[in-house]
Amino acid sequence: MLPIIDFKQCRPDVEVSDKEINETGQANGGCFVHSRFCISKELWNKKRNCRRTRNTADEIFNAPTDKKNIYKRNPITTFGYIGFSTEKVDPALPVDYKEAFNVPGCALDPSVGAKWPHELSPNFAPLTKSFMEECKSLALIILEVIAVGLQIKDRHVLQNAHQHLNLKHSLGGALKYLYYPPIKEDVKPEQKRLGEHSDWGSITLLFVDNTGGLQVFR
Repeated sequence: MLPIIDFKQCRPDVEVSDKEINETGQANGGCFVHSRFCISKELWNKKRNCRRTRNTADEIFNAPTDKKNIYKRNPITTFGYIGFSTEKVDPALPVDYKEAFNVPGCALDPSVGAKWPHELSPNFAPLTKSFMEECKSLALIILEVIAVGLQIKDRHVLQNAHQHLNLKHSLGGALKYLYYPPIKEDVKPEQKRLGEHSDWGSITLLFVDNTGGLQVFR
């Protein structure tokens, strides 16, 4: 059973006091020690923003393949479109049955020159940038709560280590849109939508719809 953490007092869209962060961190300290995955309650109060941003990504995925391939992922910046069945996270299995669009934090810096797909989805760039800044604010609050829960002496040490998110020289942090097209007869034996894997970042914010299907392994 996954632990459920109530973040009602610590949402990024409300004024959060030290007292509220302390109460949330202390009440859930055991979850941070014993679990690598949790369900967050009352954490995100901007579902409409999330849906609007997601819809702009779907405009890209629904475009013709030749148009999408114009915006293929840049191997240096990692920004761009990842074609259907071209990526896999488990080397022992066939390629994942999905498409994706990766937006690293550095892409928010205009000097990086990321090739945004304005032609396919005019609102994708502005909504994605805004959404990523909201996610950064949310992540920094969560990191402070975790530090309190773990009884780290400097409650801001994790926040300070992640202030570089969404900057040009950022080595971490990204927003990744995943798209799972309808299953056809071309599915290979043992092929998965997204194979079993471990995320490499400090934390992952996973936004899901009502369909479900996520499996969590220890």
